[in-house]
Amino acid sequence: MFLLCCIKRCLPSNSNVLEIGTGPRTDWKILQPNGIICHSFWRGEGSEIFKGLFDNYHDEENPVNFYKEFFEVVLAQRYQEF
Repeated sequence: MFLLCCIKRCLPSNSNVLEIGTGPRTDWKILQPNGIICHSFWRGEGSEIFKGLFDNYHDEENPVNFYKEFFEVVLAQRYQEF
C-alpha cells in the first residue's frame, strides 16, 4: 500500500475544476484553501472483487500524476498493511 498526502492549491488560470478526475474533483471542491487530503492506495496492477468490495490497484506514479496539477503533493510513501 502507499499513502498520498496533498495540500489544496489554487487552480491554474488556464484550468477548470471540471477537468479534474472524479475523486480529485470532489476533494478539491470540499477542501478549504491549503486544506490537506490523504488517501491510501492499493499498490499493484489490475483490479479484483475482494470480500464483496471492488479493489483497484495502482503504481505510485498514477495517483501522484493525477493529483499534482491541482494539489501540492507533500508525501507519497509506501507502507506495510498490518
